[in-house]
Amino acid sequence: MVDGEASSANGSGGSGSGPSATGTSGTGGPTGSGGPSDPPEQPDCYDGTPLQCTGEDELGIWVERITPDVQLHFVLAYETHGEHSSGCHPIGMPSVHIARPGSHVLLLSTYEPAHWVVTADPGVQLQQVLVTGYSGASAEVPAGTTVSEIGWDGVPHDWPNAQGKQLAAEVGAVTNSELTTVHTAYCLDSVRID
Repeated sequence: MVDGEASSANGSGGSGSGPSATGTSGTGGPTGSGGPSDPPEQPDCYDGTPLQCTGEDELGIWVERITPDVQLHFVLAYETHGEHSSGCHPIGMPSVHIARPGSHVLLLSTYEPAHWVVTADPGVQLQQVLVTGYSGASAEVPAGTTVSEIGWDGVPHDWPNAQGKQLAAEVGAVTNSELTTVHTAYCLDSVRID
């Protein structure tokens, strides 16, 4: 279960079952930092090619027409750029910006490695960011936001699906939030939540 405990997460990915979590509370470390941080160290095989999606993937957006006290948003992707090859998996730096008023919890998921950069409009209350990824995941978040890595359970990027809905119910119960939006694509490098 997602428990919000403040403990260090290594961002190395791997297998897990269910949304158990480790994390930090905006204090630095590999999972989260409460502000600007250095970009992740890329593997030696990375040649410096810009890491971005080609623009050919269509972003799917699912919106529930409710506004609960705490809004839960899923951002799901297979990858955050197309520069992967056998044995070389550069770390993407996708961005998520929340412009929607209220209190929020984010779940960010990608199969390929990602260091998410999360920003929010003034007055937006971002309570928690949950990251998961088979190949590793971390996040840079606004100050005061809790970041937790949850075990990779193969969260599919195609929505809707039974596994994602079950995870939404579990995360919602633990964070006292309700699923409000899902943003999904095979390749996703930026999202704005309005």
